[in-house]
Amino acid sequence: MSAMRDEKERAAQLERLAPKPSAQELEAVNGLFRHFLFRRSGRREIWTTCCRQHRIIEDATDAEWEVLEVPHAPEPKNQYDNTPQHKVRHMCPYCGAQVTVKELRYTGSRKNLWGFRRVLLLRQWRGALWATAWDCKKDYGAVERLTEMPEMTLLGVYRFTPGLAECGTRSWWTGGAPLNYEEQRHPGKGSGKNKMWHIHSPFTWCTELGMGYDIIGLPELEKGFMRYCRLDRVNICSDDFIELLTAACFYPRQIEWLVKLGLGGAVVDLAGSGVKNADLIRWGAEKPKDFLKCTRTEVLEVTGDGNIQFPLDVLKVYARGRNKPEKMSLRAAAYFAGMSGYHDILQKATRLMRAHGVTADRLCAYLEKSRAAMEEMQCIHGYHSIRSREAARLWLDYIDAAVGCGLDLTNPVILMPKDLSEKHDRVTAAWSAIQHQRREAEKLEKQKTADRAYKKRMKELTDKYLYWTDDFLIRAPVNAAEIAEEGKKLRHCVGGYADRHMNGATTILLLRRRDRPHTPLATIEMNGNRIMQVHGYRNEIEPCAENPERVSARELYKNVLDPWLKWLKGGSKREKDGRPKLPKNKRRNAA
Repeated sequence: MSAMRDEKERAAQLERLAPKPSAQELEAVNGLFRHFLFRRSGRREIWTTCCRQHRIIEDATDAEWEVLEVPHAPEPKNQYDNTPQHKVRHMCPYCGAQVTVKELRYTGSRKNLWGFRRVLLLRQWRGALWATAWDCKKDYGAVERLTEMPEMTLLGVYRFTPGLAECGTRSWWTGGAPLNYEEQRHPGKGSGKNKMWHIHSPFTWCTELGMGYDIIGLPELEKGFMRYCRLDRVNICSDDFIELLTAACFYPRQIEWLVKLGLGGAVVDLAGSGVKNADLIRWGAEKPKDFLKCTRTEVLEVTGDGNIQFPLDVLKVYARGRNKPEKMSLRAAAYFAGMSGYHDILQKATRLMRAHGVTADRLCAYLEKSRAAMEEMQCIHGYHSIRSREAARLWLDYIDAAVGCGLDLTNPVILMPKDLSEKHDRVTAAWSAIQHQRREAEKLEKQKTADRAYKKRMKELTDKYLYWTDDFLIRAPVNAAEIAEEGKKLRHCVGGYADRHMNGATTILLLRRRDRPHTPLATIEMNGNRIMQVHGYRNEIEPCAENPERVSARELYKNVLDPWLKWLKGGSKREKDGRPKLPKNKRRNAA
């Protein structure tokens, strides 16, 4: 409880020490809102929200006569109503601001005119950079409030000093609740914005005001310890601006170096995403020459005029590969980094360059030449242009296929063929044929292995289920292929049961006529001595020669199935010659 109380006291103290908005800042906040000129034409009475004038006109000037006589500008019925009259703006006769003219008797309660803004005020104050966050509202409901300043609610107070960032914040919906104190004395560990920074904006996405906020006082950044950081040149969204100021408390020199070198994107990554780009930047370096993993000359060669939006990927690729066997140059790094989703391509290409002693420049020149040749051929046939990524993918696929086909990649002609597209198609087709042969051989070998393992189960099934009469035969399939063939001929789904039958998960039996042992009649699925299902052609949904009336197979072959089931339940007894041992009356009938 004492720690919580201490934090509340520190937050309250921070609020007391914070600078109050100056008259100039208040005017700037007021200027963020949409400006209106309200009037009562009959009385020649005018209210302006821009310069906050209230006048009853006696001798009207030309500018005053203009706004008194123009038509009232009604509000659109909805957000999709964009008729021209709703866009008409006029000049304020007193300050020259663009205003929308409103006749009071037509505006009702004016709730639809209320305005809301979120504002961050910056000021150098008492040896620190202060930022105060405000929720601002303009309410035109009462006539006496038409010329008032915006109503401002304090949501956050921030103080930034070298090595320390402090804040006291409250949620916008809690009103005058005490501020919650937070401080940060060093960057967080781990990647991610929330892991890196503990100080955040009090403005959240869930407010009715929408995303982002306005910043007033950016010139104040040119004073104090952040004056060399040139934060005004960092293109960061306002939602991450507080994190940017926090980062500047701990890395002011590093941010200065990055901005001057045209690498403002690294600052955006640090503040907005908590990403340090450690493969390029040594954030703990004390001297500029030790800061980057490449020289200043190399950086300037890439960044040119210092465009802060220049992608960092080029330097990252270059820093990782310049001292490796592939000898990554800036030109090659820019080539790979220019590909969308280049990471996997570069990884595979780097491995191949090392394996075959190819420099990055040589590979890039070859890929670009191949791309141009393919693009020329595509244009002849009316196709779209070829991108560098597509050429690289084509070469990588070709190399994989060439390795599979056993081609000699030590031969430069084979490693980098003249006609990459044609060679790719030929070699990949050959590799596909080889893979198909291998799969078929593996499939055949797997089937042979399964058939050998099935022999023991086949004997058990034969001993238990093999049954015949003078007319019919019930037996187990000899292999999985016979089950598949059974499904094709009868046009039902028993082929999908082949693997389950072979491994003992279920039992499939075949019903045939003895005079036509290779012609399927019906397929039986068993669970012990119980029939699970039995079906003939198309599961009896279509007639056939054996079953023109589409009778169920169980009923159609009842005379053979019933005695068979009784024989099974009796223990599958057999005569000495292997014939099913039936009761005498049944045997006589069968004879």
